[in-house]
Amino acid sequence: MLRAESVVISHDLVGWEFLGGATVVQTWHGNALKTIGKDAGSDSALIREWLQTHLLQDWDYITVTGGGTPKRTFGSAFQYSEDQIVETGYPRNDPLYREIDYSGLDGIGKHESWRDHINENKCILYMPTWRRGIYGSEGKAIEDHGLELESVGEFCEQRGFEFLLKLHPSEEGETDDYDAVHTLPEYLDIYDVLSDVDILVTDYSSIYFDYLHVNKPIVFYPYDLDTYESMRGFYFDYDEVTPGPSAFSQSELLRSLDEFMCGNDQYEPQRRQLLNEFYDHTDGKSSKRIMRILE
Repeated sequence: MLRAESVVISHDLVGWEFLGGATVVQTWHGNALKTIGKDAGSDSALIREWLQTHLLQDWDYITVTGGGTPKRTFGSAFQYSEDQIVETGYPRNDPLYREIDYSGLDGIGKHESWRDHINENKCILYMPTWRRGIYGSEGKAIEDHGLELESVGEFCEQRGFEFLLKLHPSEEGETDDYDAVHTLPEYLDIYDVLSDVDILVTDYSSIYFDYLHVNKPIVFYPYDLDTYESMRGFYFDYDEVTPGPSAFSQSELLRSLDEFMCGNDQYEPQRRQLLNEFYDHTDGKSSKRIMRILE
């Protein structure tokens, strides 16, 4: 790190004191539905702001996916200058446009085996938001995420689908008792398999913005919307930026999934509209644009 001329990060930087004069590019970790940075107003955000101002080395650039809505949002959250907020797109979306040999990265083919499994089966991916600070410091356990997994598994098995859970690394969930329900391992890079998923289910996670590149159905499951919004805060009206049905109970969730399973998808125009609002680039070349900044 002492010798590095450039450093690319997506979260907080560990070992910042060893950076010297390196150029730091913050790629962040998703388009913001929930308030972030200085807009969040939480104790952790205020501490981070103080550290960033008085102690840590500032980021030289922060990447966003578009010069309109995303740039305004991140400009508000971090108060960076116009030329520091760069509309490169997110590198993690590049794998949605081309295949990357992940099996060569982990050395034992774990990514490849999961990719093959998801590619060969009809799959629903459920990625709930980690509710840290909403229901205590630890968030919610998987059994509290509004699902009765046995009936979900039976529903999917009857229709020839598999139900995949991808939890936050700080959460755990056991699904070994269900034939059609599986927990994806923590090590799995979801962007290696996201384009092969048939239906996405989420609540407030930024993963749905990324999934817009795939243009497949999304079911929103904000079963605790009022509580979550009052505690965390949103940048936008939830209904206006969620291009899919919103289910507030498991029975509503299964009905919405059933509609998509039968091929009834009326939300393609809304997904395209939101993609155009939040992304200037849909070419899978975000990494190249970042490299040009560092040349």
